[in-house]
Amino acid sequence: MSGDRQRAVCDYLRRSYEVVDGLWFVLAEKRFGYSAAWELDRQVWEKLPRIQARKAREVLRLSGHGVQQLAQALALKFEAEGYETTIDQHGARRIIVRVEYCPWLHLLKKSGRTHIPIEDICRLELDAWATAFDPGLVAAFRHARCRSDSQCEITIEREPVPPS
Repeated sequence: MSGDRQRAVCDYLRRSYEVVDGLWFVLAEKRFGYSAAWELDRQVWEKLPRIQARKAREVLRLSGHGVQQLAQALALKFEAEGYETTIDQHGARRIIVRVEYCPWLHLLKKSGRTHIPIEDICRLELDAWATAFDPGLVAAFRHARCRSDSQCEITIEREPVPPS
C-alpha cells in the first residue's frame, strides 16, 4: 500500500472513531438524558484505554512495565488519534506529557458541546493507560487546554511508597 493510500486509510479510520464516539453519546443523551449518557461515557472511557494499552503493547512489542514503555505506547496513541504532543521522560519514575493540540477538544468546540467535561474523560483515560503499564503510576493534570491553558501538561509518575 502506498504512503498516500495508507494515510487515507488512517484518516478514514480516525474520523470513523471520532464520529462513532460523538454519535453514540448524542443518541444516548437524546434517549436517556445527559446524566445517563455521561455515566455510560465514563464507563466506556474507563475500559477502552485498557484495551487500547494492551493492543499498543502488542503492536509495539513492548515487554516490561513502567514509564518508558508507557511513553512509547502513548506516543502511538497520540499519533493515531491526531494529537500534537511531546512526551519527556524524567528518569524511571516520571514522564511529562504536553498536548499542544487535542482533536477531541477541537471536535467538542466545533460541535458546540464544550459543556461536556472532557478533562474528566482525559483523567479516566490516562489513569487507565498508566495503570495498564504499572498499577503504581498516577496521572496529574498541571494544565489543561479545556480550562483555557495554552497546552495540557500531565505528569505521570510512580507514587512514592509510604514509609512503614
